Amino acid sequence: MALGLDSVRYYSIDIDIRNLSDYIILKSQGMTGLTSDLSWLYSIFEPHIIRNMPRQFFIVLSRKGSVGMGEFKEIPWHKQERENILKAVGVSVEYGEPIEKGEYRGTHSTVGDKEHAEMIRLYVDEGLSMNKIGEKMGRSSRVPYKHIHQT
Repeated sequence: MALGLDSVRYYSIDIDIRNLSDYIILKSQGMTGLTSDLSWLYSIFEPHIIRNMPRQFFIVLSRKGSVGMGEFKEIPWHKQERENILKAVGVSVEYGEPIEKGEYRGTHSTVGDKEHAEMIRLYVDEGLSMNKIGEKMGRSSRVPYKHIHQT
């Protein structure tokens, strides 16, 4: 059995877990550097290497004392940033609630579910600004901003 934990800080993971781990993988440490428990690694690796490792590189520590440096080669099917993973794997989400339509209220129209979804799609998939989305949908830029940032 394997357990993978991801933490920004070394001490965020309980000491009992750290001591039982067969392997610890360290990525770029940034300006915070290594904790005092791991500072001995500076005798093996230059501090600037540990601080600025490109994202594909890592340092691996074994419970038996071995130390290594490696590289994760990106696999062709790895999800890319901003990629719509549901669309890429052919998953469509259906909701059991009826679709709400926008209503005309004299001075303005409310935004219905389809229009709301289109605003989100234009923002995420096409990377359009609030102004461009508003222009494309015949609305002010405030309307898509409100719908994209609502909780």
